[in-house]
Amino acid sequence: MNETPTSSPGRDLRDAGLRVDADRGVAWLRLDRPHVRNAIDHATRDALLDGIARVRAEPNIRSAVITGTGSAFCSGADLSTGDFIEIPPGQRRGGPGVVAREDGLRFGWWRIFQAIWENDKPFLAAVNGPAVGFGCQLAFACDLVIASEDARFTEIFVRRGLPLEGGGAYVLPRFVSLPRAKELALFGDPLPATQAEQWGLVNRVVPAADFDETVRVWAERLASGPTVTMGHIKQQLNTSLDSQLATTLREEVTLLGIGGGEDQAEAMRAWQERRDPRLRGPLSSARPRDPQPRGPVAGSSRKPVTRSPTISGSWRWIGWSPPATTWTRTSGAAASRSRAWRRLNFTSPSPWTTSTGQQTEASSFAPSSGRRAQSSDRRR
Repeated sequence: MNETPTSSPGRDLRDAGLRVDADRGVAWLRLDRPHVRNAIDHATRDALLDGIARVRAEPNIRSAVITGTGSAFCSGADLSTGDFIEIPPGQRRGGPGVVAREDGLRFGWWRIFQAIWENDKPFLAAVNGPAVGFGCQLAFACDLVIASEDARFTEIFVRRGLPLEGGGAYVLPRFVSLPRAKELALFGDPLPATQAEQWGLVNRVVPAADFDETVRVWAERLASGPTVTMGHIKQQLNTSLDSQLATTLREEVTLLGIGGGEDQAEAMRAWQERRDPRLRGPLSSARPRDPQPRGPVAGSSRKPVTRSPTISGSWRWIGWSPPATTWTRTSGAAASRSRAWRRLNFTSPSPWTTSTGQQTEASSFAPSSGRRAQSSDRRR
């Protein structure tokens, strides 16, 4: 069972080695244990889970950055702890292997990866230095990764006699090819930031002098977007890795029906009025109200968005309207071939041969209200 610590607004996370600040809609989660190169112990892990939960719960926070203080991003798990098992001794059942497995299921580091991966807000990893072991998975769990030229990524588990941890076996073969994932995992060698960018593990590699400014610009850009819609897009892409086409398309139309709250309405108004949108990013589940027909914008040739009773409100938002009528074949012949088409209110545009050996003309396809029109050659 996933036992994630409950977010507590009054809890100070600094004592656990995590600094949490907020500015301009961006939450900054800084690993603050430079004396151990930002290695994460149990307390820091729980603080990080708490900080991630706060990001999700706070409406005024619209994006988050995870980074490290000092010269390292994260050197992985802190192995200086004497007893790694967190299940109280009186609750341990079975042999050491059984207890270790149960402890991993309840308190494992994978919970951090999952909490970021499933969070509605966009996360940006600012990899300011080496990312080792779980530090790699912490970066790869984020939606975007910016790395300093000094950064490198080391999946060091094999060199410690351990399997991949923290979601590494899930994310690596999805981000790079399987042979490259195996190269990273089986050798455990450091991967320079520039090579990680070439492999697709990193979005940008920037010089150390430009690192902080680039991270700030990207984070504020994420925070200025339509938060609800960005959360929808994030989950669409993340879940697509394990979904079939039909499931992905079903989720797509479901999200179109749900809508993106007031930010979606404002984005469409701004598009129609040819101005920049003023997005607030509230976590609102309210469906955007239907836009009323508007006249053309002054000085613009853009046509107004109009209502159409034949389509859903989601399509009306993009100004698209299909024909209000359907097209059916007027010939009364070849009924056995056209019965299925009539049920779909659609007919093949190619001419068919009638039972009398005559071909229908192009003009025999005419708009109707959905009923099959009477044909002049109908048998009496």
